[in-house]
Parts: sequence; structure tokens; C-alpha cells
Amino acid sequence: MPAHRSALGSVSAAASRIVDVATTVAVAVGLVGWTLFWSNLARLHYAHGELPSALFTAGAFVAPALAALVWYVGEGVGADMPTPSFGPSITSS
Repeated sequence: MPAHRSALGSVSAAASRIVDVATTVAVAVGLVGWTLFWSNLARLHYAHGELPSALFTAGAFVAPALAALVWYVGEGVGADMPTPSFGPSITSS
């Protein structure tokens, strides 16, 4: 019976690792796709002479996606990445 438990434990660990890798790949592909789509749109705006629109598109959609991708990859490889914080900080007394 202990051999079965050991085998189930290793299968469970392998399945967990596969899910972790698949999640990481899905997030990376999603962020890269998002970045490529919006950067191409910004390039299109710039090609049509609409510099303000191109800058807005790049600043609002491309830069945050690149930052998220760098943060996610950094967390994945174990780097000491700062946790993003949004909104007011609430401290407890």
C-alpha cells in the first residue's frame, strides 16, 4: 500500500507541475499577444501621422503589459520583484 501512495504522490506532483507550466505559458502568450496587438496599432497610428494617438496607445496599453510580463517572468524565476500596489495604502494600528 505505501508504494501506491508514493506513486500517487509523484503523479500528483507531476500533474501540479504541468498545470503550473501551462499556466505560465498561457499568461506569457496572452501578454505577448496583447503587447503585439497594441504596439502594431500604435505603429499604425504613427504611420498615419497621429502621434498623440500613437503615444497614448503605447503608454496606456503597451507599457503596462510589458511591465506585467517582466514582473510575471521575474516572479517565475524567483527574482526579488516588488509587488505592484494600487490605490491608497491602509496601515493597521
